[in-house]
Amino acid sequence: MKEKLFDSPIVNRHHSIGNGIQKIYRFPNNFGASIVRFKMFGLSGYGSYTSNESEFELAVIKFKNKNNEDFDITYNTNITDDVIGHLKKSEVEKILQKIKKLK
Repeated sequence: MKEKLFDSPIVNRHHSIGNGIQKIYRFPNNFGASIVRFKMFGLSGYGSYTSNESEFELAVIKFKNKNNEDFDITYNTNITDDVIGHLKKSEVEKILQKIKKLK
């Protein structure tokens, strides 16, 4: 049985620039993911590539050092060359499994 990664972020917080969430994941290969869903303060729509409360936006990230806050979005993996939006929880889980296997 595969480990459920979605429920095990290293950081789980309110999004810093909007009303929503951010989850950060880190794997032993120093890759990870930033998962967000947020509405912009003062606006009616989402600032993330989401349309409702059951969708998420995912960015593949690469950590610079041991600090869990020091990372950059990476655009050069075989998973994606951009952020991926409008994902269901099950789709996020599949992508997290792929990120965990990156070299």
